[in-house]
Parts: sequence; C-alpha cells; structure tokens
Amino acid sequence: MYSRFVTSVTPWMSAYKRMSFIENYDSLEFEPCLLEYDDLKKMKTPELTVDREATEQNYQLLSDCVGDILTVVKGQPYSSYCG
Repeated sequence: MYSRFVTSVTPWMSAYKRMSFIENYDSLEFEPCLLEYDDLKKMKTPELTVDREATEQNYQLLSDCVGDILTVVKGQPYSSYCG
C-alpha cells in the first residue's frame, strides 16, 4: 500500500483562475488568463513542494493502521498533476 506524498504546486501565473462549476453544475466556466501576447511574460514555472513532515505523519499513521498486514511504502508509483 502506498502512502502518498503531501504536495502543493504554485500556479503558472498570479492571475490564474481555476475553472469552476456554474450554478446549474452542468458545465464548467472558463476564464482565460492569457488575453494579450504580453501576458506570456507574466507566466512563471510552477514549483512543486513536498511537505515532508505531513508526509511522514501520514506514513506513520497508515503504518500503524495496516502495517501488520500490508507493506506500506512512502510515495506513489505514478502521479500526474494538471492544475
């Protein structure tokens, strides 16, 4: 069993807005961040950070709960993030 890393990713740009459901929940509303060519200069490379303390706490908790019957591995076999 895998105990996932606790991670966070900074946005591509400060004006970035996440898509959200509109009132009837039938579709998503999209607001583009790049409106003009010069907006490309506002973009920055996202940074992935791992909260090592929270990751360790989750790992220890999972190990305490199921470690006697399952092998607990810190991490994950594959992960992708699109945010």
